[in-house]
Amino acid sequence: MKRNDIVKKIPNYLTLLRLILAPIIIILGFTKHFIPIIILIIIAAITDFLDGYLAKKWLVQSKKGQKLDVTISKVFIISILLSLALKFHILFLPLILEIVIGISNLYYFNKTNSYKVLEIGKIKSVLLFATIIIAFGCIYKLPTFFLKAIGYSSINLQILTLISYYINYKNILFEKEEKENQKNRDKRTTDLEDKTIMLDKIEDLLKDYEKNDIL
Repeated sequence: MKRNDIVKKIPNYLTLLRLILAPIIIILGFTKHFIPIIILIIIAAITDFLDGYLAKKWLVQSKKGQKLDVTISKVFIISILLSLALKFHILFLPLILEIVIGISNLYYFNKTNSYKVLEIGKIKSVLLFATIIIAFGCIYKLPTFFLKAIGYSSINLQILTLISYYINYKNILFEKEEKENQKNRDKRTTDLEDKTIMLDKIEDLLKDYEKNDIL
């Protein structure tokens, strides 16, 4: 493999690093080692920024890379939620909803071969990350009232996100179906025009034949 090809795969390697970190975070959560988890989250955040930046800079963006990045980022977030839910049970519902959102997005991506991040999805991710930060704060003496407040808000937004992505998915399918129907209509129109032209030519030939026969 050429050195240039290896270099261009670095964004994907950075993405895969987050996948490697995910089970480590879960194990650290079980053993209640939260400081190392925070360090790994910071490392993962840096790799998340770098893989997107380098992919754009080196013009190696692809749907496969996008799918890989979205999937692994979701797995990483789920691993953090699981490690924290072992201590704060209120986070089990956000954990389950995030798993459902991740599976749904993968299904929609495979069906439509496209992935569009909705604004509500971005807001949900920000609120979920804020929930995670506050959860770590609660480990170190922050009142759990704050976690409950933001946790319930996050749950509501996750449910709205699920509904929004489903509606978006159905709209994409409808648009694809409409385009396919329009394509079929255009094809039938073209075929009809071709047949009409052919019939006109045959008619002209018959007329010429009749004239020649008369002469």
